[in-house]
Order: sequence, then structure tokens, then C-alpha cells
Amino acid sequence: LDGWDVAFDGGVAGQARWSSGLAIVIVHQSAADAENDNPGQSAASAVRLEQRGVPLTPGATCRLQVRAAVTSGVRQVQARVRTDEGSIAFQFAFDLTGMQALHSEDFKYSMQRRSGVVQLLVGGSAGAVVVDKISLQLVSAKPPWAAPPSPPSI
Repeated sequence: LDGWDVAFDGGVAGQARWSSGLAIVIVHQSAADAENDNPGQSAASAVRLEQRGVPLTPGATCRLQVRAAVTSGVRQVQARVRTDEGSIAFQFAFDLTGMQALHSEDFKYSMQRRSGVVQLLVGGSAGAVVVDKISLQLVSAKPPWAAPPSPPSI
């Protein structure tokens, strides 16, 4: 997870550290605790890991994968791909528990921008999230304008 940034918004206090290839994000003051200071802040996006400048291929089928866990309880998080300008190209939500698990979704990138941001929104609840892997893989680069296969000759 080298090169990933961590953002704490909306009055959320916390820290992030990297250890043996893991990102460990710890939230000390939750978004709910900070709500009086920052009304309207989305708790889901209050804490996020993000990688900017990710190459994107219009028309490609991609796979977004996250392997992570929480140190206690259950936490709903969101993984997303967006353009540099902020338009969301794809996102999915899933629950993290105390056991490391791989969460994966395929999607077709239908936008024309060739660069974007991959984000993991871990929410603004107090506690720790341990992230082992975040990846965006190219599954198929066949552009939507490609000709269909020719019928077999008889």
C-alpha cells in the first residue's frame, strides 16, 4: 500500500501507519463526536485511503479488490473508483469483521477519462481498520467499439 494517502475529514481525529505492507487506520474521535463542529459531514467518507493518478481504460472491464479487517465489531466500508474530476465511476459497499476477507467486484469502466482515484472509505467510527490489499485490475480491455467476432465459415 505504498503511495496511498489517508484523509481524516469532518473533525475526525486519528492516525495511520504502515507496517509490513499493511495499512493500519485508527480513528480516535468519531464523526458522530465531531458532528457538532462539522454538520453535514458524511460519516462514510470521513476517513479514507486513496491512490491518485491510477490509469483507467475506457470500455474496459475492471476488478476492484480489497482485503481488510477490523479489530472489533463490524464496520461497513465502501470501495470506489472515481475520475480525477470527482465523478464516481464505480463503488460497492461491504462489511468488515475481525477476520481478514477478500471483497471483490467486477465493473465496466464506461467513462472517457484515462486517469482516476481509487478510494477505500472506512467511515468515521472509532476503532481500527487493518488493510492488507487494495487493487484495481484490468480483466478485459476490449473497447466497446470493437467489431463482433466473424461467424465461422462453412
